[in-house]
Amino acid sequence: MPLEVRQVEAGDIADIARMDRITMKDVGISRAIWKIQEAEGMDITYSFMRFISIGMEHHAKTFWKVVDTESNELVAVGKFTFQYHEGEAYQDTPVGGEEAIPKSLLDFFAWLNVGSTEFAKQNFTGRRHAHLAYLATHPMHRKRGAARMLLEKGTKAADEAGLDMYLQASPVGVGVYQKFGFEVVSVEDIDLNPYGVDKVDTRTYMKRVAQSG
Repeated sequence: MPLEVRQVEAGDIADIARMDRITMKDVGISRAIWKIQEAEGMDITYSFMRFISIGMEHHAKTFWKVVDTESNELVAVGKFTFQYHEGEAYQDTPVGGEEAIPKSLLDFFAWLNVGSTEFAKQNFTGRRHAHLAYLATHPMHRKRGAARMLLEKGTKAADEAGLDMYLQASPVGVGVYQKFGFEVVSVEDIDLNPYGVDKVDTRTYMKRVAQSG
């Protein structure tokens, strides 16, 4: 069954959110977020739809999906953000408009993102760069090369723009990213036990220098 890369459209967001619940069910950070959201009475699917749609006005051309052309099933999704100018930043309104974020969730993100904020500050905040913000493959469609297709498209676009690229990888993804020229900058272990999840997630911060020719 052939696969094809297509641009993500607004109508795809709900399907991407449903896929995320399946894809990320064993990720400790996702489980911690979901526990907080459930405790606050939040709609988990809707909240993810708002998150993943941020920046679509500016990054639509680098927000791609892989579909099975025979079944039309969603196979994988990759969201790349490209900052072409120094100091460039976007504050777009996500799908569904604004929604107040509970303090408990804000506190969790403040705790969670200490390492990633420092990585961004030291490497790319306010500078020209590309960032792989999200990459996921549906478990039913793994080992079909969908992630490779998205990475080929994203890294090619970054090279054409002369932009270095950054990302946060899970242990499973590190080897895949290294095949595309990413190098490990630092590694961080995140203990989710204080948030009711008996798991330690590992984040690997990676950088890829733009390639010419």
